[in-house]
Amino acid sequence: MKPNIEIARRYLQKSLDQGKNQKERNKLGQFTTPYELALQILEYIDHTFGLNSRMPLLEPAVGTGVFFSALKEILPKDAKGMGYEIDPYYYNPSKALWEGCNFEYRLGDFLSISPCQKFPLLVSNPPYVRYQHISKEVKQELQNLVKKEFGICLSGLAGLYSYFILLGQRWLTSNGIGCWLVPSEFLDVNYGKAIKEFLTTQVSIKSIHKFDYSDIQFEDALVSSCILIYENAIPTGEEKVVFTRGKSLNEPCEKVERLLKELDFNDKWSSYFENKLQKKGGKKIRDYFYVKRGIVTGDNDFFILTPSTIKEFKIPKEFVTPLLPRPYFLPQNIVEENKGLPIVDREEFLFTCNINKETLKLYYPSLLDYIAYGESKGAHESYICSHRKPWYACEQRSPSPIVVPYMNRADSNRGGFRFILNMSKALTTNVYLLMYPKEEYEQILKDKEVLKEVWRRLNSLSQEELLKQGRVYGGGLGKIEPGELLDLSADILTDLLEPHKYNPQLYLFS
Repeated sequence: MKPNIEIARRYLQKSLDQGKNQKERNKLGQFTTPYELALQILEYIDHTFGLNSRMPLLEPAVGTGVFFSALKEILPKDAKGMGYEIDPYYYNPSKALWEGCNFEYRLGDFLSISPCQKFPLLVSNPPYVRYQHISKEVKQELQNLVKKEFGICLSGLAGLYSYFILLGQRWLTSNGIGCWLVPSEFLDVNYGKAIKEFLTTQVSIKSIHKFDYSDIQFEDALVSSCILIYENAIPTGEEKVVFTRGKSLNEPCEKVERLLKELDFNDKWSSYFENKLQKKGGKKIRDYFYVKRGIVTGDNDFFILTPSTIKEFKIPKEFVTPLLPRPYFLPQNIVEENKGLPIVDREEFLFTCNINKETLKLYYPSLLDYIAYGESKGAHESYICSHRKPWYACEQRSPSPIVVPYMNRADSNRGGFRFILNMSKALTTNVYLLMYPKEEYEQILKDKEVLKEVWRRLNSLSQEELLKQGRVYGGGLGKIEPGELLDLSADILTDLLEPHKYNPQLYLFS
């Protein structure tokens, strides 16, 4: 081994990364694996399976060769392997760095290459390329290949790393070990079901380690990570799968073992990292509420008005509706009202009008000036606005009594996810999820005290429960979609609402 080759590799990595701007690296998903993490992973594999000279390493997205460098630390004389790199910018200098080290560098797209040989060990941090950056043609080709190989339909929302996990199996020997450092989002999101189906039917999962939400493994990617390890063997269902979490793979803060047959690819697997599985059954939010996204305007700069804009353009009050400000500007969890208007520090209003220009010219000529102003800024050309008639007419909504910011950071001064009681007539944009009572509970929830008690109980739910139901990205950034909120347990509301489902008048005598 060349003297100080890891030092040279780190210097090369830093130099190459600095030579590309963030946008270029994001497009190709080039996020560098820290050497300390790579070594931690190889040490775990060595401790669990035993590394030796008969286990050459395959790196499907090799970069500068950090995993091979870690392997050289464990097997100084016996390490050997092969790596694929799609980007000549990284390939050429890295190939030169590893000359004479029994590591073969190859230039090419790993996903488009048929396996030329089988490997007993595959370790990779595949490119974190979001689905939006995968061309339609490439996506279709990869989906067809996954369908042909495994009979699994992978969603078009899946990131590029998903294809690496599945198609990498083709390169493994029988009983070969595959190890992937990937975003942990696949454990819970809908497109992850296909990956979990593969893991429970096509290979034998050995372990999954999930890093703490606040422990971001990559300096330049805001994404929480996990380490997935499987053996290339058809499972029987009796295998033990180890779920661990914490800052260290080798010294986890929690460890849970489950039988493979207990794993359901339709479940959110984040619950498997706890000693108690999430309780099945029971009441859900969907039993009591409908959940919808807030209004999508198509151009917030045009449709969200300040009092000064209303005054400047003399916009008639018939075309403005009070609006709750974005969650960042709404510190309180209860919005009181004054004649229907929300009592907030930041006043905002929604502009909408469904009257054609010819009629406006007759009855509201001043309004045409504001619409013309929007067109001069290109508001009418946005995808959403261009598909509306007229383009300046937003969808109709009624105020929601309880709203939920769909994104929150657990360590913010807002305290993470929260339920906001909206006592006003204000609407919201799509930065909120809106909870509307189902018909059979509308009457009982018109009682302000009952509504407040529902709101209090919802806010008593722990952040952990809410984060489990949604999904979490690096740094504790949580996100919850309408379907995920609908599936949140609502057992805490049962005794309050269930007795009045069919006879809300009972409340008067309870």
